[in-house]
Amino acid sequence: MARPNKYAKMSQEEFDSLLNDCIKDNAANLLSIPGAYEVFSEHFNNEVLDRWTDDQGLPVDEEYGAIWDAIEALDRNQLVEVLEGFADIQCYDNEGIEVLQQATYQCVLDGDFDIEDLLKELSCRF
Repeated sequence: MARPNKYAKMSQEEFDSLLNDCIKDNAANLLSIPGAYEVFSEHFNNEVLDRWTDDQGLPVDEEYGAIWDAIEALDRNQLVEVLEGFADIQCYDNEGIEVLQQATYQCVLDGDFDIEDLLKELSCRF
């Protein structure tokens, strides 16, 4: 005679509730389960990146794109003027435009100037 299934009375809701309790009780160890890291990192990828962006004080994606669009619209002479005139940073002739763009972006992040105010000022000069 076959033994009866002792779990036959358990509903899906009961199982799910107990599973949630197990997950909460073992949260610190979940990533050590084979394959769990890959599943969780893929599932929460965007949230992790958003939290890191917030923790670092970096602009959100829309602001980041707008800042870089503005910086990339400046030619080398304008970038030099921005860095030397607004941020008091010495620029050298051998520095490429990418270096000047990165320096300008860092100045925006550091709060040395606001990109919109800067573009208004530059549009009056050029």
